[in-house]
Amino acid sequence: MSKSKIIFAALCSLGGGFLWAAAPALSRREIDAKFPADVGPDTIDVSGYPAHHQDSYEFFRHACSVCHSPARALHSSLRTYDQWNRYVRRMHVRAQEQLLTPEDSRRLVDFLVYDSRQRKIKNKKAFDVLQGQIHKRFEEVQMEKARLRKKTKQAAQEPAPYTGAR
Repeated sequence: MSKSKIIFAALCSLGGGFLWAAAPALSRREIDAKFPADVGPDTIDVSGYPAHHQDSYEFFRHACSVCHSPARALHSSLRTYDQWNRYVRRMHVRAQEQLLTPEDSRRLVDFLVYDSRQRKIKNKKAFDVLQGQIHKRFEEVQMEKARLRKKTKQAAQEPAPYTGAR
């Protein structure tokens, strides 16, 4: 192989490395995301919340992360007591071996309603901006996952070079 071909091949491989490094990296949580809310931040600042809601937030993070990221509930569109009560009951039914007492369920619902009032209703503009960012990131994640699936599928379908051997 000529020296120019070797240099060209080296430059191409370096360029490919730079392109790969520029591609958005997906976290495990983003790869597993089923809903836009799943790619949102999985923590919130509750330092300004009353102490009992701060305690309930820690309980919420522990109880809900058994099945899904806390981000799913934190960034959902649910706001009212009835919506949250229905949601918590549905999740409780789906939770495997994670039994919530009626008191625990009420505690979760009370926290989620309070948080919704603080972040989603009182600070609606900021929450709507965050929702826009989350939905945009979810679209990017879905596009990247599709690109990777296509790339993997193409790599799996490429025939091996013919060697003349049987």
